[in-house]
Amino acid sequence: MVKSWSDEMYQVLYLVTVIHLVRCRDVLQSLYVKTQVVEDKCFSRPQGDAFYVKNSMDCSLLCSNHPTCRRYVFCPNTANCKLYESGTDCIVPEGTSDGCKCFKKKYTCSDGSYSCALGFYGPGCQQLTKDCRGGKELYYPAIEESLIMVQPAPKMAPFEVLCSFRKGFTYIQKRNTSCTFLDFNRTHEEYMNGFGHVGAQHWLGLNKIQAFIGNDSKWLQVVVYMKDDPSQPYFRFYDPVRIIDFKIYADYEFWDLPNIKNAQFSTYDKDFTNYGCPASFGGGWWFADDPECCRVNVNGRYVDNNGEEMISQTYVHLS
Repeated sequence: MVKSWSDEMYQVLYLVTVIHLVRCRDVLQSLYVKTQVVEDKCFSRPQGDAFYVKNSMDCSLLCSNHPTCRRYVFCPNTANCKLYESGTDCIVPEGTSDGCKCFKKKYTCSDGSYSCALGFYGPGCQQLTKDCRGGKELYYPAIEESLIMVQPAPKMAPFEVLCSFRKGFTYIQKRNTSCTFLDFNRTHEEYMNGFGHVGAQHWLGLNKIQAFIGNDSKWLQVVVYMKDDPSQPYFRFYDPVRIIDFKIYADYEFWDLPNIKNAQFSTYDKDFTNYGCPASFGGGWWFADDPECCRVNVNGRYVDNNGEEMISQTYVHLS
């Protein structure tokens, strides 16, 4: 009789694997950590079709033997095992998460060679890339876009980001009206720390954004797609910026968005404008201190005065 593995048994497996970390020899060996199952309309697509297995242990064996699997979700109600090439948490369609469990593979080791989770590299997968540009050097052109772990500063806790490796972009914001609704009218503290889920809609967080930029200039790109023509960007700008104490500075005199030059980041509870811009637009941003406030409303309400949705998607990148 095959018994299902409990969380306690996985913890034992975790400890045993850690003890034998330096003894990776002939036996295939993987280390998994349990993560979260998240429901969203914008669920992540697995690698190929689902497998039908008896339990989570069988699913982990499939992932261990799959060269590009780094995460899996097992749902006992359907006996479905789905494998993914990146990411930490498992995003599944709404109403389908009952009993499902998600596990991230930290590494697989065989014959002294390690296959690491994306973002980690080196002996024993102990080193972390700083940003998506570093990930580009490691993974492109084999992978064009993926979730990876990064550590932009030595004393900063590692965190997950969505990368476009083709151009070395780091997504700092992503919105899509086809996803489960996420309110972007948040407090200043929430904009500092970030919110949403990096695998779906999210704001990465001002603390993390500033850590990426440091004392250097980075290219900031804002892309907006409209509801009536979602195939082509309605608006796009791409300019070098510096962010110091969360205030944005432009390196060029003639900027695509001159009205946010030298602007503080404002939210409804911490407004640096004299015109109530965050409350008017319904989200936080580097609003100008003038009646126009901003020329692109990526974090605000996506509707016009009649309640009709105008914007379908927005992206904000750093590179």
